[in-house]
Amino acid sequence: MTQDDIHLVATKQAKVSLDSLVLKNVNDMKTTKIKVSIMERCQREPLRAKLMKVVGTTNSLRWKTEDLKPFRVRSDLGTTLVIRFAKRKSWNCCVDSDKCLCKEKENFSRKFIEQPRYAQGGHFVLERPLTGSLTGVVCEMGGTLSIPEPRDAILLLHQGRFEEANMPSHIEEMWGPIHLPSHYAENKCQIASHRLVNHTQNVQFTTRVIHSLNLMTSVIHVFFHDKLAAVAQVIGLDQLPLTSQVKSVYKTITLYPGIGERAILVKGKSGDAFLLIGKWSGFRKGVPGVPGTAAKRGKKGVPGDPGHLEVNVYSLPATATDIENCQTIYVGASTTGFIFDSMNVDLMTGSITIKNLNKIPELIALAFSVTLLHVLCVPRPSKWRPGETLKPQNTARGDKAMKVVPSEDMSLVMACGLMVDTPSNQYLKHTYGNYVCAGCGSGGETFETGYVGTTIV
Repeated sequence: MTQDDIHLVATKQAKVSLDSLVLKNVNDMKTTKIKVSIMERCQREPLRAKLMKVVGTTNSLRWKTEDLKPFRVRSDLGTTLVIRFAKRKSWNCCVDSDKCLCKEKENFSRKFIEQPRYAQGGHFVLERPLTGSLTGVVCEMGGTLSIPEPRDAILLLHQGRFEEANMPSHIEEMWGPIHLPSHYAENKCQIASHRLVNHTQNVQFTTRVIHSLNLMTSVIHVFFHDKLAAVAQVIGLDQLPLTSQVKSVYKTITLYPGIGERAILVKGKSGDAFLLIGKWSGFRKGVPGVPGTAAKRGKKGVPGDPGHLEVNVYSLPATATDIENCQTIYVGASTTGFIFDSMNVDLMTGSITIKNLNKIPELIALAFSVTLLHVLCVPRPSKWRPGETLKPQNTARGDKAMKVVPSEDMSLVMACGLMVDTPSNQYLKHTYGNYVCAGCGSGGETFETGYVGTTIV
């Protein structure tokens, strides 16, 4: 993404300095004094502190620059100026003795900061006809807008639907820069495309999620408009060593399929960006208690635990120190989102806020990769079939609520295919046996170097 692209996607802030405020066509008004109050409102928030409060006579309704305080405008907050014109009724300082003549609102965010013609800032003049008791009067406001500065990218998921489609694995243009060990002309996949809109409600990114049971892999494509900007793929032992194959697990990134670990590699324009190793931890089936009798002592039950997703995220290229100090993301029963570095993800609403504007596509791919690992690793009933709920039939034991991971309420998890056919741990175990996961992500085959190190062109 270029700097112009980033400027288009991101929210912005700028400083507004008012030079003048003039009321025109007031000669026929019978009032002698008019008080003007300008206040700031951000979307549905209450009115903020007053920016200005001045009084002028009908003969001189022009205010000087020093009376007008500068203020900041943020496009994500929808900064609006509320201008209240009031007529002075008395000089009683203990009573609110002003009669409101009219109140006007002007959305500076929409009118100025998001407009291309103010990309470099500049002077503006705004004329607005007034209403109410001041009908016929025109308010002219002039000032200077500083160069809008990008703040962060706020993206909201508009979820698409999964459909079955054929994606031949030998057509590289359909898959991007990933390695597919086998070639199938007939390769049925579950595919969904999701839109991400920014704060202006314009579609900026499209995320495509692909699940292939033939290839035993899942892929995420992130498009900026119509250009592939990042890709993520489930990988296996073709690119990562077993923990038993290295001298120190603290200095080398390893994969341990025996405990259900899955790995995803994220690539961006500069090559490998992130590596994620995820597993489901802490899952425990509940054991009911046994009532005691006169002859035998009872046995206390053991409460069940739905466990949680645990994901270690490594920024690439990674040194031994980076590996030891990797960031860990947890998603469990009480989790509604997660924070990674400069990114805040709301799993429920599908909102992604990114402050590191130089890695927007890669961080989007990372956010979807975490939820993809949720889909692949979450415990499922042994006879689970696509479309069936993962929610337990009973949500309480007596008067105590059971802990449940609300996977089906998480928009981002659903967007990654929670309810469709995927090469999940449950599918691999019940289709091929306990140890097939050792080759997951590469069709169970071994090859030389894979595609680690390639870049998004």
